[in-house]
Amino acid sequence: MLNFCRLEVHVKAYCGEAPDDTRDFGRIVKLTKGLNVIIGDNTKGKTSIASCFYYVLGMEELMSPKRGVDSLDRCLKDNFRWFDSTTSKEKTWFVESSYVEAEITNGLGERILLHRDIKNDAINVNKISISCWKNGKWEHPHEYFLHSR
Repeated sequence: MLNFCRLEVHVKAYCGEAPDDTRDFGRIVKLTKGLNVIIGDNTKGKTSIASCFYYVLGMEELMSPKRGVDSLDRCLKDNFRWFDSTTSKEKTWFVESSYVEAEITNGLGERILLHRDIKNDAINVNKISISCWKNGKWEHPHEYFLHSR
């Protein structure tokens, strides 16, 4: 049986009011064997997290089977609004690059890491990188091409 252990979403964005203000945003979701429930108020990212699971597996068409309709939320590849507690203002941030990673284990305790870019001008987003955990580190990443719309 395969188990998700962890899902990480990373977003590098710059502030529309100050393009030199670049920050890293993201979320790490740690999961355990069995049922995991993600709860939260509306517009807090539950659907974005769910779509990242599909996306990192190359199955995003399950979220949006219509041709030309994007399954990933704009906050992962376009822009989002975020309340900055240091200035007490809500600001618009524009995504420069983003990716998602998922760690999966099998019944034998073997671990793999899936990495897929969401937005990155230099890399083809239809590629997935798969690494194996060996000798205390992630080794031998292999890249595979996924479907293309």
